[in-house]
Amino acid sequence: MAQADALAETKANFLATMSHEIRTPMQSVYGFLELIAEEKPPQAIQTMVDTAKHSASGLLEILDDILDFAKMDADQMELDHFEVPVRTLVRGTLEALSVKVHGKDVSLIDDISSDVPFVVTGDPKRLRQIILNLTGNALKFTEKGAVTVHVRKTPKV
Repeated sequence: MAQADALAETKANFLATMSHEIRTPMQSVYGFLELIAEEKPPQAIQTMVDTAKHSASGLLEILDDILDFAKMDADQMELDHFEVPVRTLVRGTLEALSVKVHGKDVSLIDDISSDVPFVVTGDPKRLRQIILNLTGNALKFTEKGAVTVHVRKTPKV
């Protein structure tokens, strides 16, 4: 058992280290892309900058996911407890994902039950991450139709 725990800790440390090592230059790349955009380049260059920024942002999100996985694997994940405006969080996340439906015949829909409180207590970053991951995966495999995020209130167990 001790060997398995040591192996899990080694793996978690490796993932965390690699994520941090890749994150620093990626943030630099993203920063330079923002500086290029501020120079008001010709439209063709701006389009390339926007595409590169979108890709860099996606990579940074993947690195965050890897870091979170490493924390969970090492039982070091700590959740925040803040008031979270559910509707704003869901709609804002879907708005951020709307670029993924560009050119597709797919609608993004939020379906939030009226009995869901306007504010809940939770970790907004993790909730947003869950919605992004699940909805993003659904969009990958949906060519036509709709992807709907349903939010329902369930009784406490």
